[in-house]
Amino acid sequence: MAIRRKCIFYAVALLMGLMPACRPKSQTAPAGHDEFFLLTLGESQIEVQLAITSAEKEQGLMHRQTLGENEGMLFIYQQPRTLSFWMRNTHIPLDIGYFSRDGILREIHPLFPHDENPVGSHSDNVQYALEMNQGWFSAHGLRPGARLDMENLKDTVEARGFSPRRLGMP
Repeated sequence: MAIRRKCIFYAVALLMGLMPACRPKSQTAPAGHDEFFLLTLGESQIEVQLAITSAEKEQGLMHRQTLGENEGMLFIYQQPRTLSFWMRNTHIPLDIGYFSRDGILREIHPLFPHDENPVGSHSDNVQYALEMNQGWFSAHGLRPGARLDMENLKDTVEARGFSPRRLGMP
């Protein structure tokens, strides 16, 4: 009898929309560019905004006065390439980590406020760039070889309303 009540409860909850995890993804609105998502890098948890569209990438972290301790912005490109960033209108000292297609951290470079000299990747095989507060990677013991949780990242990209496959994600 208890099992039957439990089944009825779940059926009613599902019908009433009280179990959002069971809803098809198409019924939920995509998350906006300003939303932060929890990702895992190595053993560290970070909260990032995703820069996916050209306009989001161009805006980046410009005009911000602060960035939370474990907050950053992840720039996603459709295919591996050489990436280059500068700090026009960016007031916060940052570090940038360049990642290969498989989510492996390959390089870390410092970025200085208002410096318009490009800081490019040495490799032509990077697909993601992560900007964090300057010194963050070092403070968390993260060096080249650290790995982004790619399954988590794919889920986050979908939550933004984008297709991981169309963004060239493995």
